[in-house]
This record gives sequence, C-alpha cells and structure tokens, in this order.
Amino acid sequence: MLKKIVLVARVAVLLAVASADGVAHAQVDPAPAAALAIARRTATEALSALVARLSTDDKRKLVGIYVAFDESATDMNALAACDDDGDYVVVVNDAFLRLARTVAAAQATDEIFGTHKVDEYAAFLAGSQAQGARAASTGPLRASELVGVSTLPPPVGFFDASQARAPAKLAIEAVRFREVLGAVVAHELTHLVLGELVCPNPTATHERGDDVWTREEREHALTVALKLYAPLRVLLADGVATSGLLDAGMTEQGGLAWLSVVDRIESTPGHAGSTYLALHHDTAVRAQVVRAAADQWRRVHAAAGPAPAAKAVSPPLSADR
Repeated sequence: MLKKIVLVARVAVLLAVASADGVAHAQVDPAPAAALAIARRTATEALSALVARLSTDDKRKLVGIYVAFDESATDMNALAACDDDGDYVVVVNDAFLRLARTVAAAQATDEIFGTHKVDEYAAFLAGSQAQGARAASTGPLRASELVGVSTLPPPVGFFDASQARAPAKLAIEAVRFREVLGAVVAHELTHLVLGELVCPNPTATHERGDDVWTREEREHALTVALKLYAPLRVLLADGVATSGLLDAGMTEQGGLAWLSVVDRIESTPGHAGSTYLALHHDTAVRAQVVRAAADQWRRVHAAAGPAPAAKAVSPPLSADR
C-alpha cells in the first residue's frame, strides 16, 4: 500500500501553469483520477483497520459499515450517516480527499526539510476564504452558497520540485496522508460506535447502489447530522477516535496537521465556510483534545493498563429523526 501511495505522490508532483498574459494559476495535478482512486482506497482501508480494533459487540452492531464517497469537489465534508438501505456509513467527499493530499504533502515537507508549508498553505487558504466569503445572510447556510475556496490547490511554486520528489519526503507523505484520512474516518466512526446514530437495517451485504452517494442521501444525512453534531459530542468523538487511531497503529500527527489548516480557515473573519465546519466547530479546542487523548493513550499503554470505555453523552438519534 505504501509503495502505491508513494507512486501516486511521484506522479502528482504539481505542474506550474501560466496564462497567456503571464498570470500564474494554481498548480494542476496531472493524475487526478489515479490519485482519487488511491485516496478512496486508503480511506476504505483506514476504516477496515479501525473496525478491526472494535469490540465484538461493536462489530456486530455496525455490521456492513463502509465508506461512502460523495463526489462534491468544492464543499469539503465528512460525517457519519445511514444510507438509503439503512446501513451504517462514513461519508467523505472528493473535496476533503483533495485537501487531505495537500495537507499530507505539506506536513511531510515540513518534517523532512524544516519548512513551514502547513502554516503557509493554511494562510493561503485563509486569504482565499476572506476574498471569497459569501455576503452576510440571515438564512441557513446552503450548499449553493459555498464557494469552495477551502479546497483550492496550492499556488504555483508552492512546493519545491526537488523536495517534492525526495524519497524520504514521499515516504512520510504516504504515512501522514493515511493518518489524515484515518483521523477523520475514526472521528465519524466514533459517533456510530457510541450509539449516537442508529441505522435501521445494517447488513453485511454490499448493495450495487452503495457505490453512489446520491443527492437524496446527502440531503437526508445532513439533516440528521445537524441534530447529531453538538459541540460536546464532537469533542468526545475526537478523544475516543484518537485512542482508536493509535490502537490501529497510526499517530495523531497527520490529523493535527489537518486540524491546524481547518482552524486557520475557521478563524478567518467572514470565511466562506463549508458543511464540515458547520458540523465540526471549535477546531482549536478539538486539536487540544486530540493532543490530550494521545498523551493519555501513551501513558496508559506505558503502564500496561486498560483504557476506560467511553460512554455516549446523550440519547442516540434515529436515522428517521
């Protein structure tokens, strides 16, 4: 798996493109379809690794759970949901996968070369958010109002070409990319493990229609999620998910890089927003919870003591509520 991701990282070294009048455009990925396919497979494998560490009862409860991929390329999002057959799903969209790839590349570059690419990319996105923020509205946030600037690729020349090809950087990038996806998938999975959402008909059978996340499924899932994602539940899920992530052999580093970028977007006055931020508030506090949970996990495991079981903080929601 690592070799496959490293290969995609090599072919995905971004190209500098300029317009006829010499104005630089954003860098372009020469292999978007291949990169997307590997990103989706990596998310699915991350879920499998996390589910493998669950208790027998939780595995039975969430039988048939899978990652559903929303093809939205502008409004980054991830959430826990039920599909139209009543199965448990973790939904991630293409906008999130694309952003995760850039964050992983930036984090790996920082670790190998001592740069500040994560901070620089976050600042770039924050500036784009400020320029593209929607006009003030007294109504609810609508997907059509989201301009999608939070998923912009980095500008021309952002990554040094020789650094981007460095084998050590590519190896770390593959690991951090898996960790970003793992952290986000683990968070959404935890909402389901804690019983905060109950799907009516979980089955082990993978239906043909499961390959497509429809507009109707998206709208229904968002309606339920707006009731589910209370701030306390989100923070609890971060803590429990971090323990699960480390249990599955990953670290919190990729997830923290992701949260630092999202925090910069969230803290930008008048930012254009995204469905993800509408559901997952207080990113800076979330990062503190992740760090504390990781520290606690290491203390517990160093002492060879059992980690305490987590409890749901309020009654679960039905998929129909």
